[in-house]
Amino acid sequence: MPTIHVRPEVDFHMQEVADTIGKSKKVVVVTGAGISTNCGIPTNFDSSQGSSRPLRNFKGRDLFDSIIWADAYSTSIFYMFITSFRQKVFNDVKSTSPTHKFIRTLRDGGRLVRNYTQNIDSLEEREGLATDLGLGPGSRARFHAKTQRELECVQLHGSLVSLRCGLCGKLSRWDEAERESITLSGQAPDCPSCTEYNARRTGRGRRGLAVGRLRPDIVLYGEEHPSAHLVAPLVTYDLGLGPDVLLIMGTSLKVHGLKILVKEFAKAVHTKGGKVIFVNRTKPPESIWSDVIDYWVECDCDAWVLDLKDRREDIWLPQGTTSEEPKAQREPSREESAEVKPKPDTRKTVRPQSTRDDKMSGVYHTFRILDLLSDLKDDR
Repeated sequence: MPTIHVRPEVDFHMQEVADTIGKSKKVVVVTGAGISTNCGIPTNFDSSQGSSRPLRNFKGRDLFDSIIWADAYSTSIFYMFITSFRQKVFNDVKSTSPTHKFIRTLRDGGRLVRNYTQNIDSLEEREGLATDLGLGPGSRARFHAKTQRELECVQLHGSLVSLRCGLCGKLSRWDEAERESITLSGQAPDCPSCTEYNARRTGRGRRGLAVGRLRPDIVLYGEEHPSAHLVAPLVTYDLGLGPDVLLIMGTSLKVHGLKILVKEFAKAVHTKGGKVIFVNRTKPPESIWSDVIDYWVECDCDAWVLDLKDRREDIWLPQGTTSEEPKAQREPSREESAEVKPKPDTRKTVRPQSTRDDKMSGVYHTFRILDLLSDLKDDR
C-alpha cells in the first residue's frame, strides 16, 4: 500500500494520524536532528558557517566522518569544531522542544517502548529519559507501572557528555580536568585510567605502557558503535514486545544502519496491524519506503506535536484516564447531586426486655425491692 501524504491543511488525514497515536499501546520512536532545530541546534554544517578559518575547508558531513582521523591536521580541526559545537549545545540551548517533551509524555503515559535517536545533544536527558545502556531493556511491567529505572533512550551515535579512550575504551567526563580547554585547542587529552595504571606499573619497577588518548564518545560515519553488543539485544527485545506504532521524526533516513533498524521495527508493527508514521518536511524516497511507511506527515515536528495535543489531549494523560480532574474533584452528576431522602422508620418501637413490667425482668424485681424498703421506713 503506498504511503499516504498528510498535509496540515487536510484535517481528515491529520485526525486519522492523531487517532492512530491515541489508540496506541506500545510506541517505538525514532528521532533525528530535525527535532532539535527549533532549540537552535543546526542540522547542516556548511563550510561558510565555520567560526574558525580552518573549518571553512571542510564540508558538513566531512566533520562527522571517520576520515578526520586520517591525519593530524584533520583531527585537530575536528577537536576544535566538536568542542565548539558542544559548548553551543550545553551553554546556549536553554530548553528542549515540544517534541522532546512529547517523547517524555509517551514515557509517562506508559506508551513508550523505547526512543532510538541519532542525536548527540543529549536533550532527551533533560526530559528525564534514561540513556545509560548498562540499565538494560527493562521489563514488560513498565507498561503498567513504573517499578524501576530502565533504559528509555538509545543514543545510536553516542553523545557529547563524555570522552572515550581510544586504547582502553573507558569513559571520562568531558567537563573535568580542563579537558574542554585541551580539546578546544585541537589536542587530545590523555586518558586518566591509562595514566593511573601506567603509574602503578612504573612504581613497581615494571616497564611503562602506552597511554591512550581521549576522543569524543560519538559514532562517526564509517564507524561501528562501541557498545553495539549492548544495543543489538535491546532491538531484539523491543521487537518481541509487539509494538503497534512506529513513529519516525526529524530524520532523512539516509544512514544505512538506521534504514535497517526502521525496516525491522516496521515489520513488527505491521504484523500487529499497526502503523508507521513519518513526520518530516522532506519526502521519503518512494522506491525505498512506499511499502514501509503508512503516513508521511509533511510538517515541522514541533508544529505537528502541538496540533496532535489539540486533537487528542488524552494522550497527555495516563492510559485509561478519561478526565483531567480526579473523580473526587469533578462536579457531581445530576444523579450524584440529587438529595437522597431517608426512608421513614416504620418499625414499631419496642422497649428493651430489661425495662418491661415482667416478673422475669431484673428491673421489675429491683423496683419491687425499693418499694418494700420504702414501706418499711414509713412504718417506723
